[in-house]
Amino acid sequence: MPSDSERSPAPDPSGQESADPGSDSDPAETQRQQAERTATPLPRSVALPTRAIDESGLDLSETPAARIAASMRQRLYARSVFYPTLAWNFTLGRILRVRRWWDYIDPSVIVGAYPFARDVPGLSAEGVRAVVNTCEEYPGPLKAYKTFGIEQLHMPTTDFTHPLFEDVCRAVEFVQQHVEDQGKVYIHCKAGRARSATVAICWLIKHRGLSISDAQATLLVARPHINPRLGQRPVVQQFAERWGTSSS
Repeated sequence: MPSDSERSPAPDPSGQESADPGSDSDPAETQRQQAERTATPLPRSVALPTRAIDESGLDLSETPAARIAASMRQRLYARSVFYPTLAWNFTLGRILRVRRWWDYIDPSVIVGAYPFARDVPGLSAEGVRAVVNTCEEYPGPLKAYKTFGIEQLHMPTTDFTHPLFEDVCRAVEFVQQHVEDQGKVYIHCKAGRARSATVAICWLIKHRGLSISDAQATLLVARPHINPRLGQRPVVQQFAERWGTSSS
């Protein structure tokens, strides 16, 4: 019968071979090497997919269904906050009077907020003969316009987005046509800060020969609470590249 010293060592419960006590290997080093052999190598870098954003802010890298869903969410959000934000604008402009409802940016062009039917006689008295309405959520006081002989160009644009390039081009020429006919034009959105000002800055660029920065400055002097970053909008940059003085 073999002695205790002659018996084979008990197997390691972990399933790994026991280190030979007489060898020079370090158990910790052995485990580290085994871990390195079995570990999944990590990539040196991860390339994120390129995202293409269209003029309305939608991600073109998404599927068509995803883009439609995103557009619907934008519209639902804009409609859900329409009356609260309109009430806030009304409070600032008509009750507290800390903001003007509209402002001249040129002797023939006015940029302003949502016109109510009761505003139309005053606009007519100012010499307004045409209106550019950029509100998707509001068709305008059409009966009052008809009564006073005011023509409206309606280019529906979801709130918190900006108009498409083709719509801006059409609106700019509509404005210029009436200016040349000695009529004044009222350009509006809900607050007179962004959608309408996008049309106005493009009109200044093409028909007053201003650079983007000069057109932005002109608008801010006339109407200080407009969006101060209109010139960064892709549609404005595209318009200036095509119709600005440097492109002619």
